[in-house]
Amino acid sequence: MYDPSLQWAVLQLLATWKRLPLSDLVRMLQPIDQLRFRRELLDDMEYDGLVILRQAGDDLVVDLTPRGADRLQNRPPGDGAPGGRE
Repeated sequence: MYDPSLQWAVLQLLATWKRLPLSDLVRMLQPIDQLRFRRELLDDMEYDGLVILRQAGDDLVVDLTPRGADRLQNRPPGDGAPGGRE
């Protein structure tokens, strides 16, 4: 089971880069988040319309959708990673 707070970390990275190969996305996460990352997170985010997953060569590419950008922009105060990490 993945930690749902990772969704915010992924959205923040994608807000900056818009599109990232999965390998780069995971590498850019904080070390503790890398350990907690599970592929199911992206599947759930795609189901919710926050990202689009597509195969490009040997890697999976993650694209931010407008809905994902809106979710990040309209994030409720205090919602996110434990310990106040943003």
